[in-house]
Amino acid sequence: MKSGDTVWIHPHGSPEQAVGATIDLISANQRSISIRLHEKPVWCRVDDGFFLHQDYGQIAMLLYREKFGPWIEIVRQGHYEIEETKPL
Repeated sequence: MKSGDTVWIHPHGSPEQAVGATIDLISANQRSISIRLHEKPVWCRVDDGFFLHQDYGQIAMLLYREKFGPWIEIVRQGHYEIEETKPL
């Protein structure tokens, strides 16, 4: 994955809730990421660890991960999966 790529994100274990997102920034070691969601999913509360991107009016998420395992949202510590293709 790299900045500018389109990906799918969903809560860990819930691929049926995936929504599209754009990677704004990803660290060189691929363990920190900033993404913008293309739509507001049911699992997203803007005042609960998610941010509205000032320039685009889209929902932004900041996440990190350990060497293995799901992505972890910075504020509320929710677990998410980020896929390069849409989960089945």
